[in-house]
Amino acid sequence: MVEMEEERLRMREHVMNEVDTNKDRLVSLSEFMAATKKQEFYEKDEWGTLDQNPLYTEEELREYEQQLVNEASDINKRSVDTVSYRITIYFYGKEIRGK
Repeated sequence: MVEMEEERLRMREHVMNEVDTNKDRLVSLSEFMAATKKQEFYEKDEWGTLDQNPLYTEEELREYEQQLVNEASDINKRSVDTVSYRITIYFYGKEIRGK
């Protein structure tokens, strides 16, 4: 659904750039009629979808996935270290107080 919205916005922006000659963000009848008289209006232009033009290469995706794995590992290590520290402090405190 998000991809469809992105495609719609890209197409709208393209049309506005090509047809809205006075850049008032409105397409008047005269602007539309002028655009339909251009040769390129009658040429079949295939729209490439975002799937056909990937934003990232497979290698970049693998690097990003590895970065996520590394970050998750770091978070888990810090979590374990924090728990270990708290347990140590808890039992150390008991030894000092003689409980």
